Amino acid sequence: MTSIRVYLRIRPFNKREIALGDLNSPWVVRGCDISLPEKNKFFSFDKIFGQDSDQNNVFEVVGKKVVDDFMEGFNATQFVYGQTGAGKTWTMMGTPEQRGLIPRSAQMIFDVIGAKPEGWSCEIDASYLEIYMEKVNDLLNADKVNLNIKEDKNFSPISPFIPTYFGLVQVGVFIWIVIQDI
Repeated sequence: MTSIRVYLRIRPFNKREIALGDLNSPWVVRGCDISLPEKNKFFSFDKIFGQDSDQNNVFEVVGKKVVDDFMEGFNATQFVYGQTGAGKTWTMMGTPEQRGLIPRSAQMIFDVIGAKPEGWSCEIDASYLEIYMEKVNDLLNADKVNLNIKEDKNFSPISPFIPTYFGLVQVGVFIWIVIQDI
């Protein structure tokens, strides 16, 4: 298990930006560092994925390690943050042809489970939430918005302090492909 890792993915220019013809960025990328020299801003990341990065490359670097840690029993989260139009949904979900982190991770989890010895079992539930303007919303139930985040000390007899999101819909998942349809 490792600690928190932070990655940056630079999305390609979109059709509107290309049509406007302004394809110059004030940001300067060098290895794992990105800077905005004119404003004296500098940031470092564990890795920066350039505009030409593909879904598979992002999963190989980011997703596999998270799933490996999860399957070893550690809490694991894949979290994206950014402005509207920054590519969060693309990175997380992708398309059926270019699957993102969530469907690839789900497939890997089920592949690992499928390789376990006979008699080994587990139960998998999935929830899907967004945090938008400091409000937690359940993406599986449009009526559940602005949910409270709490710790439930009775959530699990094995690990009694797992943070849980009260009120989120949990869907039983039996094959990885269901994750794409949630």
